[in-house]
Amino acid sequence: MKTLLPVLFMAALFFGHMANAQTIETNGLCSDPIVGAGTFVNQARTAGINLLGGVSSAGNAIDGDLTNYADMQLGVSLLGGGSALSIKDSVFTYPAGNRVGVIIQPVGGILSADIIDAITINLYNEDVLVHSATTGTDLISLGVLDNNADLHRIGFTASSDYDEIQIIVSSTLSLLSGFRVYNFFEEPLSCPIDCINPITVSDGASISASRTGISGICIGCSVSNSANVVSNDTTDFATITQTVGIGASGSIAVNTGTTNAAGTEAGFALAPASGLLDLAALSNIQISTYLGGTIRETYSGGSLLVNASVLPGSNIQTLAFKSSQSFDEVRITVFATLSLLSNVNVYYGFTRIDSDGDGIYDCMDNCAGNDNFDNDGDGIPDSCDPDDDNDLLTDLEETNTYFKSI
Repeated sequence: MKTLLPVLFMAALFFGHMANAQTIETNGLCSDPIVGAGTFVNQARTAGINLLGGVSSAGNAIDGDLTNYADMQLGVSLLGGGSALSIKDSVFTYPAGNRVGVIIQPVGGILSADIIDAITINLYNEDVLVHSATTGTDLISLGVLDNNADLHRIGFTASSDYDEIQIIVSSTLSLLSGFRVYNFFEEPLSCPIDCINPITVSDGASISASRTGISGICIGCSVSNSANVVSNDTTDFATITQTVGIGASGSIAVNTGTTNAAGTEAGFALAPASGLLDLAALSNIQISTYLGGTIRETYSGGSLLVNASVLPGSNIQTLAFKSSQSFDEVRITVFATLSLLSNVNVYYGFTRIDSDGDGIYDCMDNCAGNDNFDNDGDGIPDSCDPDDDNDLLTDLEETNTYFKSI
């Protein structure tokens, strides 16, 4: 019997480990939310960094409803405020080499490069830190989400397998009072990032000369190299140079070469020559659409979608709005003020499409219906999931069973 004890002990260790082993999640879906059964908030790594920070409604980040959120209060930056939220999956481990990230919404400001600098995302596997991402390493903005003026995807490529994700947001000297965390996600690197379709000469685009140039009284103002905005090289740019003038503004108008349906997002990629776009700077920028030379819609200031560039260390940002009318031309106008917008580089105009209106762009849409609910966390939205609770019975079978029992 004594000779069997070591064997039994080793067997117990082996089968105990096997019982706790997690499955590698490899469904290959884009924007796959890390939610559902087995996912929980790890309270040990979820808290305020000091008494001024904290997290409320943390469970909203894992409940499968992608429209609600956890609140991260940051506190006062000068006192070292901030907060952290960590979620862990006891069923699945997620693979190295995939993109991992979080859907966030800044409160009290816009997401710009300096704000992203305040974010750290950590990955753990079996409670061991395996990857820490910041803008100084590999954390980048992955684009703004359709229909949501401040909803952003940020993420990076995981270097190791992991079963837990933590986001830490430290206070900055900005006006931000907090962050909303909607959900964490993972996806293959082959998934698209921002769904932007640059408007270029290859698509028949051209500069609309009659609506491009300087308006009003302004000495030293100019619009230069406007043709670069529709070139096939999206790294070159036009420059709107502004000084203080009387009713002065500089504009660049792009004929898209086709009529775009209502619901298409229209915008521009641009970068101030110095500084970053903030709410004050936005009030001096206007984007308009036209059809057949007739103005259709105009948006400016906080009504524009704002997104920091996907390029680390860059101040390129996108400004856009979702049209409610068809258009064949989009125009950006920068007004001359005493702000930092004395020079603005405009890289290209663009469109983005969300055909089913669920807030997810077509290029990353997993379902022809509403993508915002994933009860079982399998990456298939409930409206397209035949078994939305993963109990091996289809929803139709469950419905039939229920009615047969009454």
